[in-house]
Amino acid sequence: MDIHDDDDNHNEDAGLNDEELSPNDGGAAKFAPVEVTSGEENFIPVHVVSAKLLRFDEGENQWKERGQGDAKILQFKDKPNRHLFIMRRAQIGKLAAQHELVAGIELKPHPSSDKCFIWSALADYSDEDDEGHPETFCIRFSTKELADEFKKQFDAVTKAKVGK
Repeated sequence: MDIHDDDDNHNEDAGLNDEELSPNDGGAAKFAPVEVTSGEENFIPVHVVSAKLLRFDEGENQWKERGQGDAKILQFKDKPNRHLFIMRRAQIGKLAAQHELVAGIELKPHPSSDKCFIWSALADYSDEDDEGHPETFCIRFSTKELADEFKKQFDAVTKAKVGK
């Protein structure tokens, strides 16, 4: 085998890569505008805060991470006495929690952290089915101040429903 034979093959391959290929036909890419709806258009944001959400898995008897993103307390535009808790995972937008905040839901402090709270929802609709499932959630904030403000807003919404 001659050492120059390898160089000739290499040079032939290199020549293929030197050719300029343009993926563009000369015009700018044009896309038709697409209207994206999240389903949150019929709500007024009452409180929005970044948090991490966990749910309790009774089968495995442990907390499982549900996602990190903006936790929102939303008010129905057409029914000001009704509120919804919704949380979407950051970047992907998938629902981590979605349930109505009704009278009787109590936000309890987590026993080991002053930045976490626990509550139970009678019917959470974040899974991709029409039937709600009871869930127990734990929400964790980056600071105690954010946690306290969330509790204040959560309690204001759920306590106002007790008399109605």
